[in-house]
Amino acid sequence: MKILILILTLFFYVQASDANLMKLDTIEEAVVNYKKSVEKQKSHVYLYEEDNKFVVKYDSDSDLEFSYSFLQIFSSRNFEKVLLEYKKTNSKKNLYIKKFNQLYFLRLTNKDINYTQKMLLDLGKRFPNVYHSKLTRDKKVKVSNIDLMKFDTLEEATFNYEELVEIEKSHVYLYEEDNKFIVKYDSDSSLEFSNSFLQIFSSSNFKKVLLEYRKTSKKKNLYIKKFNQLYFLRLTNKDINYTQKMFLRLEKRFPHVYHSKLSRDEKIKRSTDISKSKVVFLKNKYELINADTVNEIVVSTNHQDKVPDLTNKYKINAKHVKRKNNIQVINDLENSMSNFGIVRGDILGLKNKAAYDLSAYNNYGILCSPSHSVLHLVSNKQINSIFDLRYKKISIGDVSDIAQIYLKNAAQKSGMIKDIQFKSLSIEDSIKALDKGKIDAFFLFAPKQYIYKYLKNNFYISSIPQEIKSEINMEEGLKVLKYKINERVVHTLQTPNYLISPLATLDLNITNKIEVVAKKFGCFKSMKIPKEFYGQLHPELLNIYEKIKAELAAQKLKDDAAKKAALDAANLIKNKSDLRNAVNIAFSGKKIFDNYTEYIYTITNKTPKITNVNFEYIKTNFFDKYSVKPHHVIKLSSTTRKIPIDANSSKVITFKYKNTFALNIDNLSVDLVFKDLRYNDRILNIPLVIGESI
Repeated sequence: MKILILILTLFFYVQASDANLMKLDTIEEAVVNYKKSVEKQKSHVYLYEEDNKFVVKYDSDSDLEFSYSFLQIFSSRNFEKVLLEYKKTNSKKNLYIKKFNQLYFLRLTNKDINYTQKMLLDLGKRFPNVYHSKLTRDKKVKVSNIDLMKFDTLEEATFNYEELVEIEKSHVYLYEEDNKFIVKYDSDSSLEFSNSFLQIFSSSNFKKVLLEYRKTSKKKNLYIKKFNQLYFLRLTNKDINYTQKMFLRLEKRFPHVYHSKLSRDEKIKRSTDISKSKVVFLKNKYELINADTVNEIVVSTNHQDKVPDLTNKYKINAKHVKRKNNIQVINDLENSMSNFGIVRGDILGLKNKAAYDLSAYNNYGILCSPSHSVLHLVSNKQINSIFDLRYKKISIGDVSDIAQIYLKNAAQKSGMIKDIQFKSLSIEDSIKALDKGKIDAFFLFAPKQYIYKYLKNNFYISSIPQEIKSEINMEEGLKVLKYKINERVVHTLQTPNYLISPLATLDLNITNKIEVVAKKFGCFKSMKIPKEFYGQLHPELLNIYEKIKAELAAQKLKDDAAKKAALDAANLIKNKSDLRNAVNIAFSGKKIFDNYTEYIYTITNKTPKITNVNFEYIKTNFFDKYSVKPHHVIKLSSTTRKIPIDANSSKVITFKYKNTFALNIDNLSVDLVFKDLRYNDRILNIPLVIGESI
């Protein structure tokens, strides 16, 4: 039985292999089997000649094209037309037919650049639309219109556009010109570089953008562009009067339409009825005409976040826009009001997943995490349970802050949703309100350093109660955090704040801007792949890193050398300071005799050389009024004022105090002044107190 199963398995395996790859003696046999394979597989079916055999192959991974670039020669929905061109081509080396979706393609695999160049020049006479799929810097195939195809119908252009997008991924254009539909790959975006444009509509779904293109009756200057993850419908501004007319017409269908470059003398005027639209950024009075993200670095952040000095070698001006909350920061990015933003990780992730009925937002790439936000539960007294919040006024942040969803969910589950009065206040307003007794507590995200503000106001920082934490700690965007206040441990949650930039953007200079911002925020120092929940690492960041890693390595060496020099200088100063302070004098005690008192001092020398200390004088203002002087009653026991101390040793000296005068001078403090003879400016003032123990 086992042998039978094995035989059947091998039989079916061979059958499957034969179905995916067949080698036939004649082109006629190959064509018959090719059609059968296309009928079965629908797409990714190849026909080519190899080792005097005609090969029919189904390959969903497109391995034949994955390893090499290729020439795109001819395409049609009619297989017979493509087959005819295949047969008419004398040299079939590296030539193949591919069925992809609705079209058949005639292509030439680029295994030999010289052969490809020769074939291209021959084929270019028959096929004016022939072009090279990938142009590497060292292997460019020279031909005019290499990245441009012209078609009579939009349907043909559309099929070829989708195929070109699969090959090139980005910077692919579709537009009408001289009664022809143009499909073009242009990595330099030359179509947009020389002119500003209207940004009309965008989507990750090509069919949606194509539908809007079809619905627009006048297609003059109108085009579709695939850039990174999104397709854009745009209008090139070659004529400001025509653009203004189209703008007023298009904005009725697309309230988000706006002009990419606003020069002072060519502002696009928005109609008054549209200015009253309920579109989010217009409702919040975001004046699009004042945004210049094309020419400037614009960083949008929550008002708590700090932005470093963005002065740069490219001389790109920079602006910092402060918003009330993270949702407004994301709106800025969505509407090209900014090209960089700092967004809290949990909000970014939930927007990425469109959770909690939030509108989806995933047109962004992460550069790095410059900081963290901590969830704070603050009141005037300790909160142990969600039930301690019953009948209380609780600030849960701005209306768009996710923190309110976390707390409201917990309150709903515990049956207390109607027993808590929720307030929407910012962190600063919450601190003021709690201080004045207008609220009982606040439940907000803020930087960890805000703890010092709470402590200064004598607020109590509580751990997040388990009933609340159990409702929110399963979110991927939050992590457990423990920290100490005095000897008390606070248990809460934190989330990273992410610096992000759009993947698809109007900005032609975004690469240089990302380089500037990433450097200033220290993103290249520790590049980490974020969790999928938060989003993807910005692909431009990796490209820039490859480009400037030698510069970064050189800068690191320079920084390390500067740190070492600073450390050496500090050590030198410390060593000098230690050496300067290596000789000291300290009081050791006193002995009381019948006629005098002896004060004992120890001189310590911690240097490797003999050192001399000189006793200079006794400093005090007490004796200025009297003929009696300090040295009359206080005398150094040594016969000489210059006192030598051996290397790494100490010496005891004494002063004798005896008052033979009628003047009472007990309880008097004086300074014994010594000079360290190693230096001109080192004076040692040593106290001596008469009549008291020191």
